Amino acid sequence: MATASQSYADLQKHLEELQKEADKTRALLEGKKTEEIKVLVDACAKKLQAAGLDIGEAVEYLATYAPQRRKSRLSQTTGGAPRKERADKGVPPPPKYKGPKGELWSGRGQPPKWMKPELAKGKKKEDFLMTKDQQIEAEISAQLNN
Repeated sequence: MATASQSYADLQKHLEELQKEADKTRALLEGKKTEEIKVLVDACAKKLQAAGLDIGEAVEYLATYAPQRRKSRLSQTTGGAPRKERADKGVPPPPKYKGPKGELWSGRGQPPKWMKPELAKGKKKEDFLMTKDQQIEAEISAQLNN
């Protein structure tokens, strides 16, 4: 058992031993699970054969007892078809906000570092909103720089 008076190296060694023991226990647990499943499946197969029933058919019925996987949002919205790739993929969104030193932010994701102290001072995000003309100018400038 680990105690507070043990050295760092001793505690680390003890932790490694515990992790090895946990790994062994997980392996034993998995082995027992597999073993028990095999015993149950074998008994079930023998009963099906003795009754003259088809094992494949029984497996299909047995599958109804398995937990159903939830459909992803993608398959629900598009019927399982892959989504079309956006035409503007890889293109950074146009800036909507401008900081006191000319920093730009699109408004997506977390607020940038320059905005956090300004918000703490009591300013609002809307105070940094760019006019449409400023947005167009920034977008053209960004395109020229690329």
